[in-house]
Amino acid sequence: MSDQCLPIGHIQDILATLERLNRFKDVDTILDKLLFEARQISKADAGSIFLIEKDHLTFSYIQNDTLFTGNKGQAEQYTDFKIPIDQASIVGYTALSGDAIHIKDAYKISSDKPYSFNKEFDISAGYRTVSILSLPLKTIDSRLVGVMELINAKDPDGNFVPFSDYSQVSVPLFANNATMAIEKGIMNRELILRMMRMTELRDPKETGAHVQRVGAFSAEIYQRLAENRGVPAEEIKQYRDLIRLVIWSRMH
Repeated sequence: MSDQCLPIGHIQDILATLERLNRFKDVDTILDKLLFEARQISKADAGSIFLIEKDHLTFSYIQNDTLFTGNKGQAEQYTDFKIPIDQASIVGYTALSGDAIHIKDAYKISSDKPYSFNKEFDISAGYRTVSILSLPLKTIDSRLVGVMELINAKDPDGNFVPFSDYSQVSVPLFANNATMAIEKGIMNRELILRMMRMTELRDPKETGAHVQRVGAFSAEIYQRLAENRGVPAEEIKQYRDLIRLVIWSRMH
């Protein structure tokens, strides 16, 4: 199945989603939205995003409807660990080869494959990973910025099944075009961090950590007020993102 087989209406939906994604400025918000939308397209129960940092992948974002519904803090405990870019792991192999991988059952990977599935997460969380769609996140000039791994496609009855041919075409189309937003978010974050380091040099009492806290608290206050007033979730995410960045930039 090629991308030419996608119905024009579906392509238009993907383009509209990309346009919304590009409105965000902060990389955390972008990754959250990217992963959520990719899961919506593929009907995946869970997923994660790994970003390239020098010679390894950093586990940067995770979502799981079965395990983390309404409990973001529980999800965060699984982030921020590093994985080598090699053939041993599924995401490492994806990064190294630059190819998407579809696995119908993670517990039945052929022994002739160089990669294997690590069951530690499943065992500790009481989860069962079945299908996996692991794909590289590449820029328009084919530079790798990370890997997205989608877990457990669901059929209409909620059973975990392999990812459809449609998902294997539409998700890479969406993800590869979304890397521009990721790069923009990373550059914004790096600019803010540079300004905070300058702040620390100019006034040691006003540390970068303080600036980060003020931005995070302000964004959190806005979200609570907006939710109480019935502001749409999409609008809340967009303005929460902007509030945090504006405060960080103005406190430099």
